[in-house]
Amino acid sequence: MNDEPFLGAWRMADGKPEIPSQAAVFAAWGERLQRGRVYAKNAKIHAKCAAVSGTLETITKRSKISKAYKPGDYIVQGIEGERYCVDGDVFHERYAHAFEPAESKALQAEGFRLYSATGRVWAHQLDEEACARSFPAGSFMAAWGEPMAVAPRDWIVTPHPTANEIYRIEVDAFSATYKRSEERRVGKECRSRWS
Repeated sequence: MNDEPFLGAWRMADGKPEIPSQAAVFAAWGERLQRGRVYAKNAKIHAKCAAVSGTLETITKRSKISKAYKPGDYIVQGIEGERYCVDGDVFHERYAHAFEPAESKALQAEGFRLYSATGRVWAHQLDEEACARSFPAGSFMAAWGEPMAVAPRDWIVTPHPTANEIYRIEVDAFSATYKRSEERRVGKECRSRWS
């Protein structure tokens, strides 16, 4: 018997599987993730604090996501040059200022600086069966209300120790920026906003 979470019977919309909500994914995967391994983000990233509100479109190899940001949020440049926004409070939980300028003059001119990652996640790498069972639509709703693509070999994660959302990290990005931590689960003291 497979111990992978299953989101239950799928409702259909226009003949296609419905995209599961963040709450449904958390209900199915949250506890399973918290029983697993903890990984520490170990890469430095370029980021800048947003001075004005806007919307940022993040394009990766397999997905395109739009997310609004406001003053005090951060715009981060990923390892493949993609840019995404992070809520200011979340950014400060997951990154520490490295007191270093950006690595290129172009990024420096845009106001980017170099930050060290401090964030940890519980993570599980998805295989084909887990994707087919839990994400037949090939996506789920991210915490900010946009569909997030998911595919076999991607990692599904929740922040450690808060476990307050679930998101996907593409396989190449995960292997380039995370390493296994000595920590394991924290136990029942971790509560979710979805429970």
